[in-house]
Amino acid sequence: MLDASQRNYADEQNYPYKNVGFMSDIVNRQPIGNLGSTMTQPAPSLISQAAGVGTALTGASKLFGKAKGGHIKQKAGAGLNDLAMYQMSLG
Repeated sequence: MLDASQRNYADEQNYPYKNVGFMSDIVNRQPIGNLGSTMTQPAPSLISQAAGVGTALTGASKLFGKAKGGHIKQKAGAGLNDLAMYQMSLG
């Protein structure tokens, strides 16, 4: 079913080129033989399909999994921004 859909899509993409070739043959009075050719790609391998399914399942598990969180620890200031904030807090 997927192969037929891919073939239909490729045919739709190739239609303008087929049409131009057909019109060119008529203008040049050449016999109408080959109405165009469709380039097809081989079906994806079983390994790549399995990798795609595994990636999708991993993403879905992270999407629906529980969030792991905890207490956010306060870090000691160590920059110019912290120094300026400290100076402002003094007065």
